[in-house]
Amino acid sequence: MKGSLQTLLTVVIISFVSPGVAQNEYFQNNPIWKSYSSCAWNFPCITNENYNYFLTGDTTINATLYKKVCKKGTGTYFWGDPNPPPPSCNGSIIYSFINTVPSFYLRSAGTQMFIYPTGGPEYLLYDFNLAIGDSLPLTWNNVDSTVTVTAIDSFFTPSGYRKRFTLAGNTWAQYLLEGVGSSRGLIEPLQVPFECGYQLDCYGQNNSAYYPAPGPSCDLMVGEEQVSGIRGQVSVFPNPFADELNVSSYKLQVDVTLYNAIGEIVIRATTNDSNLKLSTFNLKSGIYLLRVRSMDEIIMKKVIKH
Repeated sequence: MKGSLQTLLTVVIISFVSPGVAQNEYFQNNPIWKSYSSCAWNFPCITNENYNYFLTGDTTINATLYKKVCKKGTGTYFWGDPNPPPPSCNGSIIYSFINTVPSFYLRSAGTQMFIYPTGGPEYLLYDFNLAIGDSLPLTWNNVDSTVTVTAIDSFFTPSGYRKRFTLAGNTWAQYLLEGVGSSRGLIEPLQVPFECGYQLDCYGQNNSAYYPAPGPSCDLMVGEEQVSGIRGQVSVFPNPFADELNVSSYKLQVDVTLYNAIGEIVIRATTNDSNLKLSTFNLKSGIYLLRVRSMDEIIMKKVIKH
């Protein structure tokens, strides 16, 4: 009898943590997060980025099902000093990126969200089972047990109404958002981080925004955006690319250089034509850095070869 009971308990536990039960409605309907960051990684040079977190499918780690989360975005530099900026912090440089390798992994169970950073282990990210007066648990992005809930209301999504918790205490996030994260982002810290600032600009599902207000998609069009101080005069497409990469210069003279991941020049060209076609069929798949120079302005852009 004792052996049968132990076997039954084992089956129940395995069923509870099985991949089919681990995920809940928090990750339905193609959720996407759009955030803004400003970080002084090399002060007084400040990097400003607009970026998306988006889901790219499932993976199993240690017999548990997770969602793969990738990141894409655009950025520029700001020089916070009265002296002239160095070339590496030129404000006319605008770059973009699309990371095809997951930045981290997420799963949800009940009202909890968990994060599995690259290399692990798993951490609790949020627990949305909270009432007014409750303290937030210590989690991967909350290091202070004095953060409390002072009010609760809701916001609408296609997955149903979600709770919005007003916060007080040692946190710079005004709200905790059920199934979303906080008013600072999906995984961004709830306490003021060193030399960085973050803000959640938009959360959406199925190509529509639902927080902080209903509206168009939160998806950033990174692959074909027009960039740099000569915005509207230079564009790069497609991205990712296969056998050909186009640089549309609108009859501006441009110098184009393509670097591989270790900084070697793999393509160099100069053109006065409205559209420069770079033959890339002999390049290996991977991430490249495209440098486009027009007069005294420079675009630096990450591009991906299929």
